[in-house]
Amino acid sequence: MAIMLDNGDKIRGTTTTALKVDYLLHGVVGTTRTQLADGQLASSIGDLYTASAAVAVTAITCFNTNTTTELVILYLTPSAGTARVFAYVNLPAKAQLYTDGQKIVVMDASGNIQTSNASMLDNTAGGTDAEVTKAPTSNVMYDHAVLATGVHGVTGTVVGTTDAQTLTSKTLTSPTINGTVATTGLTMPAFISGAITLDSTLLGILRTVDNDLLRLYGGTDVNSATIYLWGKTSGSPGNLTVYTPNVALAATERFRITGGVDTAVATWSNITHTGIVLSGALNANNQEINNTLAVTGHSTSGNLVLSATSIAGYTGGIYLRVYNNVGGVIYPLVITGGAATVVATWANVTHTGIDITSGQVLKVAGTQVVGARVVDARCDDVINSGDATTDGVIDSLRDAMITHGLIAAA
Repeated sequence: MAIMLDNGDKIRGTTTTALKVDYLLHGVVGTTRTQLADGQLASSIGDLYTASAAVAVTAITCFNTNTTTELVILYLTPSAGTARVFAYVNLPAKAQLYTDGQKIVVMDASGNIQTSNASMLDNTAGGTDAEVTKAPTSNVMYDHAVLATGVHGVTGTVVGTTDAQTLTSKTLTSPTINGTVATTGLTMPAFISGAITLDSTLLGILRTVDNDLLRLYGGTDVNSATIYLWGKTSGSPGNLTVYTPNVALAATERFRITGGVDTAVATWSNITHTGIVLSGALNANNQEINNTLAVTGHSTSGNLVLSATSIAGYTGGIYLRVYNNVGGVIYPLVITGGAATVVATWANVTHTGIDITSGQVLKVAGTQVVGARVVDARCDDVINSGDATTDGVIDSLRDAMITHGLIAAA
């Protein structure tokens, strides 16, 4: 059925509380099925749709978004005529009203019909199999539902002990299923399997693991078993993200691996690492390693190797960088690369306690200026050249060399 409108005719409506009842109007304009209007009812009578030609309104749907019952009143107002009520319904919270101008059906939030003025089909008593209409007040559907015996009018055996059967459009409440379940195209709602909950609202697998573990297990046989954790593969690239609760029990991101790229980026956040052991070289990708207390040597040899890198067009050197008293960067030691004999340059630094290995010398521009101490007993001889000035000069030079450790009598 439909509500027929002429040019200028209106569908109007009102409800108890403004903007709490959504409405949709569908119909046929000419030969085209279309949505005519949508919106929310006001608390005073207002226009929902005005026809600009001959229109058949085939369905009007109202949904109560409020938490309390709303009185919904719908009117047909002919052009230049008086508004006439064709629906006057107390619509419960979260309930839906449907009308085509003749039938009025109210369904609750679960889709169950609460009230209806529509007729329904039923078989005539006595087995004539002639389909006739029955009013809702006939209770034929209720009487059918409460039957304790028989197959309730369903043709064929519903459940057999040996028959292979396919059940279509059936609701199973708390069933016991034995054996392996094979499914195709199954959309899983929230369900519990043992201690595991698959929740379609939170989009996750949930388990209460108090005093227990939640495992992703790869199997027990000798064959290899791989566990895949995948982000979304279409549209925006999907990330793989690990969250744990913080001290306030709020979900906090700890680890993220990006998707949609050939080389993903792994990012640690709000976390410290303990006991990391590498099985290969650590590539810092030209980044600094900071906030370090100490860098220690090899666990077996004890050696600590600082190695520059040679790349095309450049010979790597080693730079010792520190900060001065005003926060500026200085390089007290630079060791060049790219030569058989490299150059070490000290700058802005003083040295204390330098001990040159026995047999080694200190050179300036290739010329030795300091070597091993010269031991000569004559260093203690009395200077007696016959000239007091010459003796004084020689004596001062000898004292200076002895003081600086260059010579000694023994």
